[in-house]
Amino acid sequence: MKSIFTISKALLLMLLLTSTMTFAQMQDTWEAGVFLGVSNYQGDLVETTLFTPQETNFGFGVSLKKHFNPNWAVGLGFKHGQLSGDDQNFSDNGSRARRNFSFTSPINELALRLEWDPLGHKRYNEDGTFNKRFTPYLFVGAGLTFFNPETTYGNGVYPDQAFEQRVNDDKSNAGATTGIVTPVGAGFRYDLNQKWNLGLEFGYRPPFTDLLDGVAVSGDPDNNDWYVFGGLTLGYKFSFGKDSDGDGVTDAKDRCPDVPGLASLEGCPDRDGDGVADKKDDCPDLAGPADLKGCPDTDGDGIVDPKDDCPQVAGGIKMNGCPDADGDGVVDMEDACPNQAGIRSLNGCPDSDGDGITDAEDKCPNEAGVKMNEGCPDYDTDGDGVVDRMDKCPQIPGLGKFEGCPDTDGDGVQDSKDKCPNTVGSVLNGGCPDIKEEDQKVLDLAVKNVQFETSLSVLKSGSKPILDQVADILSRYPDYNIKISGYTDNRGNAAANQTLSESRAATCANYLISKGIDRKRIEYHGYGQTNPVASNDTAEGRRQNRRVEFELVRK
Repeated sequence: MKSIFTISKALLLMLLLTSTMTFAQMQDTWEAGVFLGVSNYQGDLVETTLFTPQETNFGFGVSLKKHFNPNWAVGLGFKHGQLSGDDQNFSDNGSRARRNFSFTSPINELALRLEWDPLGHKRYNEDGTFNKRFTPYLFVGAGLTFFNPETTYGNGVYPDQAFEQRVNDDKSNAGATTGIVTPVGAGFRYDLNQKWNLGLEFGYRPPFTDLLDGVAVSGDPDNNDWYVFGGLTLGYKFSFGKDSDGDGVTDAKDRCPDVPGLASLEGCPDRDGDGVADKKDDCPDLAGPADLKGCPDTDGDGIVDPKDDCPQVAGGIKMNGCPDADGDGVVDMEDACPNQAGIRSLNGCPDSDGDGITDAEDKCPNEAGVKMNEGCPDYDTDGDGVVDRMDKCPQIPGLGKFEGCPDTDGDGVQDSKDKCPNTVGSVLNGGCPDIKEEDQKVLDLAVKNVQFETSLSVLKSGSKPILDQVADILSRYPDYNIKISGYTDNRGNAAANQTLSESRAATCANYLISKGIDRKRIEYHGYGQTNPVASNDTAEGRRQNRRVEFELVRK
């Protein structure tokens, strides 16, 4: 008995200290309760056990307690019951039968108790929603107990005078009807809903007196009497206080006191009805689970729809919720090759040779090339340093500045445009050499110095030196031909003049041929009296009109 008292005091002290330390976290929630069960006496007139079925009586009670947080509550309770004990219920003990004591007493208890529900915090989720729970709890308290025993002290025949004296002492002390009590016990509680709960509890009451039964020194003076209450509890939670928004949740407990809300969400609204308060809901107008902060995840890929680029198709976090079948980091809807791993710069298509051209467009997919060559390498067939796709003469070595075409004579004019590809010339003259000024003077001088016998096509001996110079010029300008044109004055028959002019041009041509000039390089014609260069009315004019002209012409 003393050990139970010691334990109860220690537990009470521990819970009171713990309650003080958690006061700052307490919430204002009230609970009214009723108790229906039994009361049971333990003392001098029963065999010492934890519970004596023969002396079980009806008990009831009421309570009012305040929950400071989901785990702790302090309450004031009243319990009423009946205590009884009778030696005759234990007649197998000869000494009890001979003593033949019995008693009955009402028991009324008014006590303040501290209650600890270790799993109470699990009734509420982080978002404030309520979960039904089946939880154990412990309680310890302190209060007053009121009793008034009616004791029968046997038949008045006692074994000796000393025992009779002890009986008389108990009779004289039986007027004490109040004692201090320290209820301590445990129970289980089940939440019917957020307001109502049903429980079962059992508690011991050491009252610090040995006179609950009116028997002390005539019984067991070393141990005090005690009693128990056990039975069903029914609790109802409610709150006192102002309710500004009229939602049934008092301002003291209302997390949203100015906006009507739900009791299950501590007074906060939930527009989309998903059980997540709007102020904690990242998607207050779209229903979603609490673990996703109230946002929906239609495709179930763990990425909420507002942040999911593909909300209807499951994808990965790295792809913002979109699928990437080939795992190349390019989402399928942007991947031109969704079933082949590729690279982002090529819209997800592969490039095996790394030349920047997709395999599907690359005619040489395993050999790095260039786009201009359809993915194949640049070849240089003629080895002139100009790749074939840019070489206009891919089979003949040439120069880069001429797009791979040659300039055989190196005069800066490519062969295809060089009128004299084997002779160094000038760009302005189409690649052919310019006629030197002194050579042109010889040709001009020949017009005056080539002379013939009168009315004949026979050269005068003085004409041959100048023709020799013309032949020399032709030998030095192999890319040129020569055009010889014969003319006469207007004296005589025009037809005869035509024939004479042709004959004289032919005479000059034959002379040049005799000097080694190729016949194919010589062109000659007679034009008779046409194209005069001076007036035929004077002798000097007629002399100028009788002439043979020499002109170098590029082949």
